Formats: sequence, C-alpha cells, structure tokens
Amino acid sequence: ECGLVGLLSQLLLAGGLIAAIQAWQQGSWLYLAAALALCPLASYRFGVSGSREYVRALGPDELRHLRAVVSVDSVGEGRMFIPRSTLGADFIRALIPFGDYEAFTDLLEEGAHLHGVKYNNYIAGGTTDHVSFLEVNNGLWARGKETLRRGWAWLAGRRYQPPRQIPASALVAMLPGKASPVVFGGKIHTPADVPERVYVEPLQEALLILDYVFHILEGGARVREPRELDEFHYARLYEVSSPRGARSEFWLALKDALEPNRRNLNAIYRADAQVDEVKKEATVAVREIVGWGVDTRLRDEVRELAAARGRDWRRVRLDRLAVSVGERQFLFARHLTPGQQLRRYGMRALAWIERQMGRYSFITFFLLAFGIAQAISRALNFAFAGSFAFQTWFFDWQFLTLPAVLLAQLVLLVRLMARDVPTWIDNHYRHENRADNLGSLRRLPV
Repeated sequence: ECGLVGLLSQLLLAGGLIAAIQAWQQGSWLYLAAALALCPLASYRFGVSGSREYVRALGPDELRHLRAVVSVDSVGEGRMFIPRSTLGADFIRALIPFGDYEAFTDLLEEGAHLHGVKYNNYIAGGTTDHVSFLEVNNGLWARGKETLRRGWAWLAGRRYQPPRQIPASALVAMLPGKASPVVFGGKIHTPADVPERVYVEPLQEALLILDYVFHILEGGARVREPRELDEFHYARLYEVSSPRGARSEFWLALKDALEPNRRNLNAIYRADAQVDEVKKEATVAVREIVGWGVDTRLRDEVRELAAARGRDWRRVRLDRLAVSVGERQFLFARHLTPGQQLRRYGMRALAWIERQMGRYSFITFFLLAFGIAQAISRALNFAFAGSFAFQTWFFDWQFLTLPAVLLAQLVLLVRLMARDVPTWIDNHYRHENRADNLGSLRRLPV
C-alpha cells in the first residue's frame, strides 16, 4: 500500500501538472482549473491516512498532553532520513510551507551530528506520519481563524494566546526500491520483509538519535565539549564585543567537517589571541568553551551565540592561525586562488537555490513541467520546420504520436520528481558546507 500510493501520488501530481501546462499553452482556463484539481489528490500520501484520522480523533485534552512526536518509520534497512521538507502537492504548503520543522527537528539533527550519523532531508514520494501532527492548528483554515482571533484580541485589549502546535519530526531509513511497487525484492510489509533484513547499523543510528532526544526532553544536560581539539578540521577567529563597553574578546570557532563525513559539528572557544592583521596571522591560546552546535556555517554559529549574549561580532580575516592548548599545538592555514574563490561563491549560490527547491517543491515541479513541455514543443517545431515529411507522418499518426509525447513528458517528470530533484535538494548541505570550508582555515598536518 505504501509504495503503490506513493507511486500513484507521483503519477497524479505529474499528470495534473502536465495537463495544466497543456491547458495553459492552449489558453483553456477551465481545462487548466480541472487539471490543477488533480494535484491535491496526491496529498493522500503526505500525511498517511491512518495517522491523519488518528489525530482527528484526539480531543483537546489528549493533544495537550503530547510534548512531541517522532515517527520512527522502517528504520531497519537503508540510509537515514530526517525529513525537513514535504513534497508540495498540497497548495497550502506551496504558498505557506511548514518550512523547517523548527527546533524539534534541529534536536534530532543535533543527535545525528553528535554521533556522526549521515542522513538526508528529502524523501521522494512524500513523507511519513509526523505530518499529521504538524497539521494540528497549522493549516490554511487554522491560520485564517488565528488571524481573526488575534485581531479580535487586539481590539478587545486582551492578551492573545495562540493555539498549541505539536513539535513533530521523523526518522526514516530508505533504500532505493524499498517502498516501490515496481522494484521487486525491495518491498516492505510483504513476505520478503523478514528479520534477516533488519540491519544493525541503521537501527543503531536511530536508537542513538532517539536516546539523545529523550535525554534532552527529560531535562538532561547537553554534552559540554562534544569533540577533542584534535578532531576539528577547520577554524575561524572572531572578535566579540564585551558587555558594558569593556575590552573585546576573541572567540575561536572550530569545525569538525571532514568532507566524507558530510555532517559537521562546531565548537566555539574563548581564546587569548595575538593578531597581526597586516600579515593576516594570529596565535591563540584556547580557554573555556562558549558553546557548540551543528549550523552548517561557522558564522551562523557565532552569530547565534553572540546574539544570545547581546554582543556584536566581526570576523578576523586570517591566512594563518596557530592554536595552542597546553603543550599541544595545531596549525590552520588557507590560500584561495581566484578560481577557488569563484567556486566558493558559486557553491553558496547553488546551495541557496537547492534549499528553495525543497521549501517550495510544488513550485519547483510546476516549473520543471513547464520547462519540459516548452523543450519538447520547441524540439517538435524545429523538426517540423526541417522536414515536411516528418510533420505529415506525425499528424497522420497523431492518435499514437501525441499520447507518446505526453507519456514521454510524464516519464521524464516522474523521474525528476522521484530521483533527481530529491538528490539536488539534499545536495544543498554538501554545497553549503563545502563553500564554508573553503572560506575557513584548514588544519595542516604537523
């Protein structure tokens, strides 16, 4: 059922988009509206029907007792996913997306980064049951009613209490074809789904993440220093203003982000520094830790920590940095060529585009469908102009050629939706991380 409905949702969405583009090109607005009406049918898969009905049956008191929801979905085989994007076949989320699932998904990702777990953020074909809980007081009608209530409270001069929204996220382990009805041997919930196909690694990764999440939810303290200093690969130095106009101090930002590891972890330390800004060199002695996190960019980590303390900050531009802690010493340096600098900015721009594709996936698919239709139409016009015989043959057999053209559009669009676009969206972390690393000083072997 899971795979069949997932495939059907992709076909409905692709078919609706292609039909809408055809209607648009022909100027048939009634046909366009009817075609677009197919698209919301695909949302059946995106908040699986069973959990949606379960949530609808919960009363206000039961919902109030939910502190958070984690959907642990088939984590015995495949690569780990912590979904941050929903497949936007729902018009509500095309215009008002859930966006990132706020701090709770950040907590799951923090657990993954802490334990070195690789994961992806975008699931092709939909998402899992946590969306049903995210939809509580978070739909279009709910937001409209909240706006009216907020306005009424303002007019009445009383404090407005917004409706409670439930923090929710998911852990899913997926393998190519695992939930596909057309890939034999990879299905779940079939006779082939046996204990021998439950593997230790993904199951252990899920349990490590959940253990960390439950530890924090129960009031446990975060790890004070998640890495040893010799485990960091990149560094930057920042000057941070001290409160009450006192002398500023230096923060050393370190990043564990070895490229094959993919997922980074940052730590910010206070440091005593001697800086030569002319030579762009500095020597620092590490003091106590300020904080740590898993932001992709070191500057974002520093900005958040400084903002929480009401401080201003600036980056100290360096080409060489010597770091000492006790008897140990580490050397960081960088030398970017113009080509590497251009590559850095290009990857940052590409990462931004890929992130927007995930946030507004419905719009992405609509533009892809439009682009495919335009490309095929132009190719046919070019072929017709070059060969009158081909044009005659094409329209003599139009009862076969026109459906074949539409089928080709459908196959290409489903391929993009199911494989290529999810890969592009997930690559945003890799590109942004790589761009940030190129702009940082890399640790040299001593």
